[in-house]
Amino acid sequence: MNDTSDKEAGHSQWKGSPISKLSPELLTHILDFTRNEFPDDTEHDKDFRRRIATMATQVSRFWRDVALDHHLWWTELTIYHPWNIEAVDTYLKRSQQCLLDLRVLTTTPLRKRPRGYTLLPPSEDDCLDLLKIIFPHFHRCRFLELNEIFRRMETHKEVFGYLDQLLSAPFPHLERFTFADDLRAYRAYTNGVKRPFLSPSLAPSLRDLRLIGYSLDAIHLPSSTITTLHLSKRTYGEISYANLVEELQTCQNLTELAIYNDVLNLLESYPDYIRCRLPSLKTLLLLGNMDMVSELLVSLDTPNLEELVVAPAAGLPDFQLYREMKDTSRVVQPPFPNLRRLILAPKGPTEFTEVMECASGAFPLIEQLTLANLYPGEFVSAFTSNNPLLFPKMVDLALTDVDATIADALYSIGAFRLAEGIPLRNFILDSDSFRRVSGHFSEGTPHFQLQDGNPWEDRRKTLLDKDVKDLYLGRRQ
Repeated sequence: MNDTSDKEAGHSQWKGSPISKLSPELLTHILDFTRNEFPDDTEHDKDFRRRIATMATQVSRFWRDVALDHHLWWTELTIYHPWNIEAVDTYLKRSQQCLLDLRVLTTTPLRKRPRGYTLLPPSEDDCLDLLKIIFPHFHRCRFLELNEIFRRMETHKEVFGYLDQLLSAPFPHLERFTFADDLRAYRAYTNGVKRPFLSPSLAPSLRDLRLIGYSLDAIHLPSSTITTLHLSKRTYGEISYANLVEELQTCQNLTELAIYNDVLNLLESYPDYIRCRLPSLKTLLLLGNMDMVSELLVSLDTPNLEELVVAPAAGLPDFQLYREMKDTSRVVQPPFPNLRRLILAPKGPTEFTEVMECASGAFPLIEQLTLANLYPGEFVSAFTSNNPLLFPKMVDLALTDVDATIADALYSIGAFRLAEGIPLRNFILDSDSFRRVSGHFSEGTPHFQLQDGNPWEDRRKTLLDKDVKDLYLGRRQ
């Protein structure tokens, strides 16, 4: 939030405004309708919806009264640099004691930057001034996201006091916390001693924790409460494999684990004797520039895993160790006996066939396959060949961003699998693709159905950096 605080429009301005002549009922309907026109699907829509309350206070006295009386309208706040301290303070006060969804960004979103405008990062004093305003409200946060606000203050001793408070302050309502920062200076300040991080006694409701750039060498996870854990890095924040296993072993209630962008330290030799048992894990996501996909698949003991996402997927390097382990005579049952859903984003057309063959060999029990990337020629060739026959248990195949030219390919693949005795039940297409393709099939196509759905997009919206739509897709054709 970098707008100035809403100005007190004069009574004469409101009195002369044409909108002031409308009835209160109609004014209320217009305001509600405007807010509801912007759902929570994207940050752009959410940002505009948040601003409606501020804009309403400047249009008419009635709308101002309505907006100020609705304290919940002031509970979602995104602050980005350059921020206006007065506006932030006013916004927070208007939320009264309601629970907050608070995001702090030290960079301005590209869509908000004037063309050719170069924005300097916030100064240390800028960050400290903001912390003094928002810190007293942290205890009200339901969702909290802090992006590199502490990184700017490595020369300020005062920052360490705020960090100590952040690690030890009560967050009775906090459900999701996203923390992106470079705290190497703080680690030196603590002499490398690992600190508890939002312990269950301080954050009893915390279920979803996302750490970017904050190494697990410096903290202990709130192990008994979190069910969702996302770990990433930027140019810093690598995690040793041993450290990762040590922390994960304590997270016995974890149901979703996402690992991004080479967060594992490749300089450390891989200890193949270390196994990590996560009995509650249902979803595993390996995303971005990951070079240890195969090692992770081998090291995890997750008997209840139901969904695996690899985006982008590079082929043999991602699945080789896992396939070797699965194929040894020592393995009585598949290492992931309950894995039924697989989402893949093949890195490029040259890798497509290898990715499909490797993944099919590694996970033969998959029932629903989702392809976030599609390369038509390679796609048809791979799925109309019985050498090897891909995913013999698959009944649902989900695709995104396809056009009408793919209709014949879908028919050929459906007919091929029917002839092989492993018929497809559904092709699942995103809404736009469904409209483009469905007209090319007569109703009641005998060997499969077209369904409207988008498993990849539904999953992508839950990831870090979800506003960058193609971030995890690898190369595009």
